[in-house]
Amino acid sequence: LGLVGRAARQGRIVAVADTVNDPDFLIVAEREGTRAELAVPIVASGRVLGVLNVEDAAPDAFTADDQHLLETVADLLARAGIEASGLE
Repeated sequence: LGLVGRAARQGRIVAVADTVNDPDFLIVAEREGTRAELAVPIVASGRVLGVLNVEDAAPDAFTADDQHLLETVADLLARAGIEASGLE
């Protein structure tokens, strides 16, 4: 399932500073240069609706500010999903 799958399954942020050291990182041709990855689940009403995922070729590429920004975007998307689906 990889890192995105882990974030979706656990409903928690997965931040990997260096993918070389993470056994869940899936190496595929399109992503072979990825060294850092940040996967943030979009959670609404206890359900994971999706995952925002960013990658970088440099290890330790993402800061706490980057993570906070993605968390904010994920929260906004979750709220929009709830409103659009009428799950409020």
